[in-house]
Amino acid sequence: MGTPLVGFFFTALVFTCHDSDRFTAEYFLAAHCSQSNGMTDEVRQIFVDKHNEYRSLIAKGLATNKVGGFAPKAARMFKVIYDCDVEQTMANWAKTCQTWQAPSKDRNGYGQNRFSIRPIEHNKTIVAIKAVDNWFSQLAQIGVPQENVLNLNVFYRGVWYYTQLAWQWSYKIGCAIQDCSTFTYAGCEYNPSGNILGSMIYEIGEPCKVDADCKCTGCTCSVDEALCVQPSATTKKPTSDNTLTHDPIPVPVNYKAKWPAKPAHCNFDNGMTDEARQTFLDMHNAYRSMIAKGLAKDPVGGFAPKAARMMKMIYDCDVEQTMMEWAKTCQTWQAPSSARKGYGQNRFSIRPIEPNKTIVAEKAVNSWFSQLAQKGVPQENMLNLNVFYRGVWYYTQLAWQWSYQLGCAVVDCNGFTYAGCEYNPSGNFLGSMIYEIGEPCKTDADCKCEGCGCSPEEALCVPGVIPIKPVYWVPPEKIETHCDLDNGMTDELRQLWLNWHNQYRSLIAKGQAKNKTGYAPKAARMLKMSYDCDAEASVMSWIKNCIFKHNPGKDRPGYGQSLWSGSGSIFKANMTQLAVWSVHSWFNELASHGVSKDNILHFQGFESIGHYTALAWQNSHRVGCGVVYCKGWVITGCEYNPPGDVFGALIYEMGDPCTTDADCKCTGCKCSIEEALCIPPSTNT
Repeated sequence: MGTPLVGFFFTALVFTCHDSDRFTAEYFLAAHCSQSNGMTDEVRQIFVDKHNEYRSLIAKGLATNKVGGFAPKAARMFKVIYDCDVEQTMANWAKTCQTWQAPSKDRNGYGQNRFSIRPIEHNKTIVAIKAVDNWFSQLAQIGVPQENVLNLNVFYRGVWYYTQLAWQWSYKIGCAIQDCSTFTYAGCEYNPSGNILGSMIYEIGEPCKVDADCKCTGCTCSVDEALCVQPSATTKKPTSDNTLTHDPIPVPVNYKAKWPAKPAHCNFDNGMTDEARQTFLDMHNAYRSMIAKGLAKDPVGGFAPKAARMMKMIYDCDVEQTMMEWAKTCQTWQAPSSARKGYGQNRFSIRPIEPNKTIVAEKAVNSWFSQLAQKGVPQENMLNLNVFYRGVWYYTQLAWQWSYQLGCAVVDCNGFTYAGCEYNPSGNFLGSMIYEIGEPCKTDADCKCEGCGCSPEEALCVPGVIPIKPVYWVPPEKIETHCDLDNGMTDELRQLWLNWHNQYRSLIAKGQAKNKTGYAPKAARMLKMSYDCDAEASVMSWIKNCIFKHNPGKDRPGYGQSLWSGSGSIFKANMTQLAVWSVHSWFNELASHGVSKDNILHFQGFESIGHYTALAWQNSHRVGCGVVYCKGWVITGCEYNPPGDVFGALIYEMGDPCTTDADCKCTGCKCSIEEALCIPPSTNT
C-alpha cells in the first residue's frame, strides 16, 4: 500500500508544478487559509485535487461501478474549490475526536465525510489521499444503480461518502486532519450539502463541451476535465489570511428551495430537542418529496405514482403536546381518538433504550416509509380495507397529502425507547385517495389551496400564512351522540358510526368516491347526518334476534336498513373494528359494482349496491346503529331516517357541492364548505 501512495503523491506534485493551465498561482491561493488548524496549503490542495480527479473520472463515465460497469456520465459536474469557513467547522468537529457525523447545527448544515486511520499517521498528505480514496472506493466496492438517484435503498447500501463526494452541486469543500489518542481523524465538509434523499446524485448526460452547457451564470467548461468551473475559481484572491471572497455560484433550481421551511422549535421542557424535531420534519418532507416526484420504490408497480399536490409539512407544537402526553404512558398501541384530538398517529419503539433522540427520529421515519418498499400500495393509490390490511398504515399516514401539521415525541420507557408523531388533519380515511395523482406542481396556482406556494424543486405545495382547511372531515373532540339506552353501545362507538357515514358522504359530495369506472358524480346538496337514538333502538331490537335478513318494514317505522355479518376471526374483533368494517363494506359496493351514470337507483343490480345507496341517499340525514355478538358470529346494522333506496329516484342531486347556505335549498340549513355537506337545522346548533 505504501508505494502506490508515495508514487501518487509525487505525480500530484509534478502536475502542481507544470500544468499551468490548471494550477496557476491564483488557483493555489484558493486553498490558502489560516495555519491555526494545523492544516497546510499543500494538504488542502491535495484534498481539492483528489476530489476533482474523481469528479472528472465520474463525469467522463470512467468511474468503475459495481452495479453496471461504470457510473453514468455527468452532464454538469462542478469543479470543487476550497473554502476556509467550511474548513473551520470541519476542524471544530475533528478536534472533538468523535468519529460519528456531527449534528447539522454543528456543521452549519454542510455535508460531511469522515475517515480515521490507526495507528496515528503524522503525514497529513498521506492521510488526505487515503481519506478521499476510501470515500470514492464505495462506488467500486458497493455500487450505485444506474438511475443515479439517492433513495433509501441506495443510502443503506453504504455509499453515502461516495455520493457526497460526487454530489454535483457541492462545489465548496473544507477539510481537517486531527491526531487523536490512538488514531488520526480526517474529514471534509461540503457546501451546499449533498445526500438529499430523493434527489439525483448528479445530472446524467454527456459532459460539457462549451460554457453554455454548464447552464450557470459565469461558469466555464473545462473540456479536458469534463467539469464546469465556477467564475471565482481562478480569479479571486483572499481578502485576508483566513477569508476568501467568492461570487456565489447559481445553485440549480432542483437544489435551492424557493420556500425555506420554518425551523422546528417549541418552548417545551419535555425532553424533546429542536434537532430531533427538525429531523422528524426534514425526513417527512424528504420522503413526501420523493413520493411526489415518482421516485418512491413500490413493489406493486415499480414506483408509487407522482403526487399532484403533496403538501409540505410544518411543525406544530400543539400536535407535539398531544403526542407527548400519549408517549409518556409508554403504551405502544394507538391512542383513542379522544386522547389525540382526532389527529392521525404513527408509532415506533426500539430496544434497548437509545439515548440519541435524533437517531430514534431517523429510525422511526425510515421504518414508517419502508412499508411502501416492503409491502407496496396498488397504483390506484386508494386506501381501502384490502390496502389497509397489507400493513402499510404508517406509510399511508406519512404520505397522506392533506396531513400538513406534524408534532412528534421521543420518550424512554422501561427497557425501550418509544417514539411517535401525530398529524393534523388526520389521514388514513378508508375509501379515500392517499394523495392526488398527477404531475407535481410547477406554479403556485397548481397547488389549488388558499395561500399556498409551489416549491418546484421539492415538488411540494407549501402552506402559506392562511391556514389550510382540511379536505376531509376530522372528528370533533365533543361527542355529539348520546342515547339513554342500556344495550352495550357506547357514545364513543355511536360517534364512530356517525363519523364514518359523514366522511363517506363528504367524499361522495366532493367527487372523490371511486366508482367501478371513474368516480361517482359530485353531490350538490348532500345532507350531513346526525345520530338518532330511536333508529338505534329499532335496529338493535331486530339484530339481537341473530337473524341475518331484513325485518319487515312495518317493524321498523319507516326506516331504511343496512346489515352486515361476520364469523371466524371477525367474531373476536372489538365493536370499533366492526363498525369500521361494516361501513366500509357498504361504501365499497360503489367501487366493486358501480352505479349508473344517471345516478338513479334501478331495480336491476339493486341487491349488489343497495347498502351503498342507503348510505349515500341524499335526504337520509339521521342514522342509528348497533352491534350484537351471536353464537360464533356477529351482526351489525344501521337504520336511516328518512329512508332511501326508492326505485327510479336519484340517489342524490348531482352538481358542485355547496359554497353558501343558500346553495343547500333547505330551510335553516348551513353549508359546511370543508365537508361539502349541508347541515340540517337539527344538527347545526
